[in-house]
Amino acid sequence: MSIPKVQLDSQRGFTLVEILVAMAILGFAILGITWGEQQKWRVLSRGSRSSEAIRMIEQRIEMKRIGVLTTKTLPASGTITSETRNGIKIRDSVGVARDIFNAEVPNVRVLTLWATWPGSKDTLRIQTHIAKDF
Repeated sequence: MSIPKVQLDSQRGFTLVEILVAMAILGFAILGITWGEQQKWRVLSRGSRSSEAIRMIEQRIEMKRIGVLTTKTLPASGTITSETRNGIKIRDSVGVARDIFNAEVPNVRVLTLWATWPGSKDTLRIQTHIAKDF
């Protein structure tokens, strides 16, 4: 009985180079997917912090307006206050309101609020007017 000879040329399969190239392409695809997921979570976290900061600023604005209504006086121009909650620093400044000719508007103050949070270069700035109309 004789052993059949197998010809190496007739075998099919992938060469080592083809496998290495396929692994490199797959590796880059996995890296791209991982990077995309990381960016998604970073954007979601930033949006969450911004929403929290806006909510805190809205509360601060309403507190200032309620203060004007209850005391019947406007906050002094140049007043600066600061507060930190949940890692978000809220700072506000009261200034004199001016018209387009740079003349002071009576019974109106400009309230500017800034929100910053640690580990971020972002600053959220909102400006509104508080009027005393009584």
